[in-house]
Amino acid sequence: MHHGILLLFLMLNLVSSELISEQPTIKNKSDKNTIRQELPLLGTGNPKAQYQRGLMFYNGTEVTKDYKRAFKWLGEASKQGHVKAQHLLGILYYYGNGTIKNHKLALKWYKESAKQGYKYAQYRLATMYHLRQKYKEAFEWYSNAAAQGHKNSQYFVGYYLDDGYGIDKDVKKAFLWYQKASKQGHVKAQSKLALINEHGRGITKNEENNPYRKVTKQSPLVEKETPKAQYQRGLMFYNGTGITKDYKKAFKWLKEASNQGHAKAQHRLGILYYDGKGTTENHKLAFKWYEAAAKQGYKYAQYRLATMYHLTQKYKEAYKWYSDAAVQGHKNSQYFVGYYLDDGYGISKDINKALQWYQKASKQGHVKAQSKLALIYENGLGTTKKKKEDRLHRKAVNQSPLLEETPEAQHNLAKVFHVKGEYNKAFKLYTKAANQSHLEAQFELALLYFNGKGVKQDYHKAFKWFSKAADKGYSRAQYNLGVMYEYGIDVEKDYSTAFTWYEKSANKGYANAQYDLALFYYKGKGVSSNTKNAMKWLEKASDQGYEKAQFDLALLYSKETTVEKNHVKAFNIFKKLSSKGHVPAQFHLGEIYENGIVVEKDIEKSLFWYLKAANENYAPAQYNVGMLYQQSMDVPRNSEIALKWITQASNNNLPIAQFKLGEMYLTGIGIEENKQKAVNLFMKSYEGGYLKAKKVWDEYKSGKLHSLKNNLTLEDWLLSGENLGDNIEPQL
Repeated sequence: MHHGILLLFLMLNLVSSELISEQPTIKNKSDKNTIRQELPLLGTGNPKAQYQRGLMFYNGTEVTKDYKRAFKWLGEASKQGHVKAQHLLGILYYYGNGTIKNHKLALKWYKESAKQGYKYAQYRLATMYHLRQKYKEAFEWYSNAAAQGHKNSQYFVGYYLDDGYGIDKDVKKAFLWYQKASKQGHVKAQSKLALINEHGRGITKNEENNPYRKVTKQSPLVEKETPKAQYQRGLMFYNGTGITKDYKKAFKWLKEASNQGHAKAQHRLGILYYDGKGTTENHKLAFKWYEAAAKQGYKYAQYRLATMYHLTQKYKEAYKWYSDAAVQGHKNSQYFVGYYLDDGYGISKDINKALQWYQKASKQGHVKAQSKLALIYENGLGTTKKKKEDRLHRKAVNQSPLLEETPEAQHNLAKVFHVKGEYNKAFKLYTKAANQSHLEAQFELALLYFNGKGVKQDYHKAFKWFSKAADKGYSRAQYNLGVMYEYGIDVEKDYSTAFTWYEKSANKGYANAQYDLALFYYKGKGVSSNTKNAMKWLEKASDQGYEKAQFDLALLYSKETTVEKNHVKAFNIFKKLSSKGHVPAQFHLGEIYENGIVVEKDIEKSLFWYLKAANENYAPAQYNVGMLYQQSMDVPRNSEIALKWITQASNNNLPIAQFKLGEMYLTGIGIEENKQKAVNLFMKSYEGGYLKAKKVWDEYKSGKLHSLKNNLTLEDWLLSGENLGDNIEPQL
C-alpha cells in the first residue's frame, strides 16, 4: 500500500538505467562485418538485415544517429516478426524518438516481442502494466523475464512478493528472488536482503543459521560498503522504501557515499542540509555538496546549485549552471534558460533563443514553458503574430510527451488555454482530466465554476470539485473549502469546519491557509483564541514570503499586550516590507522613527516614510503627516499643509482624522470656524467607531458643546481620552 509511489520511483530509475545498459550496440569489428555482409539482403526484405540497418541508425554506428531512419527499418523488420526489432520499435514509440510518442503502440510491440520470449521486452511490458496498475499482468511478465535471468525483473518479482502487489505476500519467496538479483550485482536487491536480515522479517532476526544473514554477509553492503551501495541504502531510508523513513540514517549513509565522490549521494546530501532533515539546516554545506555533484555533471544538482545562485541574485553563475543542466535535458532548467534570455537576467536579452529553450521544455510537458510560448506567439515576439500562433504553439504543445489523452496531458493543455483566457476550451479539458481523478484539474475546474469563467457560475459544483480534490489531500482545494465554510458560500457558515480545512491545508504548507489559520487562532473563530498559535502559523506563512502574514506578525511583535512582543523583530519586518513598497508597513516604520522605538528618534526619516504611504492615499499616514506639521517641534509648523493632509485622511473616512478636523472647525484653528461642519464630522467619527467622538456627540445633544470654545481643548476636556485610545489604523 504505502510503497506504490515509491515503487514507481524505483521502477523509473531502473528503466532509465536499463535504457543505457540494455541498448543493442555494435561491440567489435566482427559485428560490423556481419552487418556489412547482411546489408545487401535489404533489397530482398530480409528482416535480420532490416533490423541491423535500423540498429545502425539507432546507435549511430558508422552513420549519423537518425531515429527516423531507425524507425523505418525497425518497423519493416517488426512487421516480419523480428523479436529484437519489435522491442526497439516499442522503445521508439514509448519515448517519441523518430515518431510521434504513442504508448498504445509501444505496448503493442513490447507485447509482440514479449510473446516470443524476449526478456527485455517482457520487462518493459511488465513495467507498462504496473504503471497502469494492472499488477497481476505485470507480475506475470516480470516472472517470465526473471526466469530468464533478467536481474531487474528478479528484483521486482521479489518486491511484488515482499509487498503483495496483486498477489499473495510471501517474504520467503521474495528473499529467493532478491538473492538471485543480488548475485548479479543488483544493489537494491542487496539492500533489501540486508534490511530483511536487519529487521528479521520472515525469519528470526540474526538467528544462527539464518540464510538471510548468510547472504547479507556476502553482500557488499555488509562487509565492505561501495559508494553505490551506501547511496542505495541512504536512498531507502530517505524515501522510506520498505522501511520506516529515517532522515538521520539517510544522512549517515549518503554522507559516507558523498565522501567517496558519489554524485547522486552528494546531491541528496545537499537536499538534507538545505531542508534541515536528519541534520541541522546549513545552506553553506548544501551549496558545497550541490556544487560537488554539479561539477560531476549531475543535472539535478546543477539545477539546485543554479537556483541557490539565483536566490542570492548571482545571475551569471545561475545562468551557467541552468545552461549545463538544460543541455542534458532537464526541463526546469530549460525553462529557466529561456526565462533568463527572455528577461535578460545577467545576460543579453535574446527572445529568439528564449523561444528555442521554451520549446525544448514545452516538449517535455513543462506547463509554464507552454504558457510562455502561447504568450510569445500571441504577442508576436520572435515570430509573426497570430499567423504562426496556433500552428507553432500547438506543435510545441502537441509534441509534448504528456499529450496522449492522459489526464496529465489534458490538464497541461487546459492550463495553456487558461493562461490565454480561452476559458471555454480550458473548461472542457479540465473536465476530462477531473473526471479521471486528476487532483489539480479538479481544483482548477472548481475555480472556473466558482468564478463563472468558461461556464455559468455555480457554487454548488465548485464545492463538489473542491471537495473531491480536498478529500484526496490537495492543499489548495482544502483551503478553498475552508473559505466557503467561513463565509457560508453554498453551505451554512461554519467556523469550526472552516478551521478544520484550513488546518489540513496549512499542515501541507499552503501559505494562504497558514495565514487564515493564524487569524482564526487570534480571533478565536472555530477554536479557542490562542495568540501563541496564531504567531506560530504567521511565522510559517511568513517564511514562505507571504506578505500579509509578515505584516501581521510584525503588528503582533509590536503590541505591548502580546506576550511574544519583540520590537526589534517588528522593526526589521516593517523595514523589509517598506523597501518593497508595502504601504501600511511604511506607515508603521514612520511611527517607529517618530517615537524612537528600538532606534534613535528621527523625525526626518519618520516624515519620509509617512509621506511615502500618504502619497499612496493611506489615511493613517496622511493624518500623521498633518499632525506633524500642526504640532511637532521637530518639523516647521505649517497650518496649510497640516489642513491638507488631515482633510485627505478625513475624506478617506479615518475616524480620528474626522474628529480632528471637527475640532479644527469647532475652534477655528487653521481654518474658518464652522460649528455645523464640526458637528457633522464628530457624528461621522462616532459612527466610524472613534470612542472620543461619542462623548463629544453626547455633550452636543445635551447642549453643553458651546462651552468648549476658547476655554479647554477637546484633548483636555475629554477626561477619559487617554484610556479610550486613538484607533488610528484598523486592527489585525
